[in-house]
Amino acid sequence: MASAAPTSAPAAESELGEVHVLETDRRSVEGSEFLVFEVTSRFTDGNPLRVPSGSHSQWRRFSDFELLWRYLQHCYPQAVIPPLPEKKVNFKISKMSVDKFDPEFVDKRRTALAVWLGRLLKHPILHDCKAFHAFLTLEDWKEELTVEVDGQRTYWTPSVVDDKVKAISASMKTKFFDKRFQTVRVYADSLQEKLTQLLNSHGKLARQTQELFLQFEFFESAFKSWMEVEKENAQFAGHLQKVAEYMDSLETRSNTRLRAEEEFADKLKEYIFFCEALREVARKQEIVQCEYEKALALRDNKGKELAELEKPAEKGLSGFFNRLKNLTPEERQAKVGAASAQLAALEEALTHAKDDVVNFADFALKDIERFHAEKVQDLKRLFLRFVAVQKRYCQQTIEAWTALKTYVQASSVH
Repeated sequence: MASAAPTSAPAAESELGEVHVLETDRRSVEGSEFLVFEVTSRFTDGNPLRVPSGSHSQWRRFSDFELLWRYLQHCYPQAVIPPLPEKKVNFKISKMSVDKFDPEFVDKRRTALAVWLGRLLKHPILHDCKAFHAFLTLEDWKEELTVEVDGQRTYWTPSVVDDKVKAISASMKTKFFDKRFQTVRVYADSLQEKLTQLLNSHGKLARQTQELFLQFEFFESAFKSWMEVEKENAQFAGHLQKVAEYMDSLETRSNTRLRAEEEFADKLKEYIFFCEALREVARKQEIVQCEYEKALALRDNKGKELAELEKPAEKGLSGFFNRLKNLTPEERQAKVGAASAQLAALEEALTHAKDDVVNFADFALKDIERFHAEKVQDLKRLFLRFVAVQKRYCQQTIEAWTALKTYVQASSVH
């Protein structure tokens, strides 16, 4: 049975449309249990994305989200792909269950997935992806997971190992590194380090504050026990009861406070994961650069070969080129013609490879700039909300203690 929709459902809305993740459902296939998430979306007539208008609803497993994420990484290597939420909780403030079906964990994941879809919807390039549109609107969405190979559209299958090997190989073979992307990599490493330090420090403070607030439960118990002793003085006992109630309210508020602290930590974790997305763009740039350098080497080698073919036979190099002495002029000319054609093809391939390097850098650097602007706004809003939460709870605590003071001062013995 699907869970009830939360009172404050996460959603992403823009002039393009809106996306929600409201419901979850626990299902079983051949004895294997898993969760599915209801992805609902709505698009108006004539929307710029050309998505079918109206409301749509599709149930998706977390593995479907993963597949779409990996497809976007493959098709848009120059984009900062928003990271998926963690598959299991690696950092937590509260004593959350490790059970993947735990309601609190499920709700956190549902919220994070809604945020992820919202980032795709608002991304200036990713929101045009047909596979993304199909993910939102079609039951058989995987039919849109296609790529172009040799001018033909074919179904895409993920190959994470190949991509990693390719990235490592490019890093080892590339001779000329683009300093701009090296800077991106260094920045990502540094940002991750600083945000992780902040996350750890915040976690310690939040847990210590939570422990402090939980101690008010003992105050409540103590004042209630005292109240029983003072039954003969009804007014004083009543004031003690009020004090106990305020202590209980302080302890109860700690749970709400902790949820707000968790939301702050979750947003920090999202940007820690974004650091890996930045590094991924830098790795993909090295692959493109490596392909260009390979094309350059092939062109240069073929140019040297052609130059040797065009020399008089007695001035040729040893080995292979010495055998040219025995060629007739017609045979030599044929080889020169073939080498010239090959060189022309390699020149064209080199031009395409160079264009790929330039285009990749232009797009990637613009998207990284977009990411930085979005990051600043996101973290600014995050810290302002965090400050507001801390102020609110401090004010509530002051109000509680002020009320307690009033009751204590009003107490008298009759």
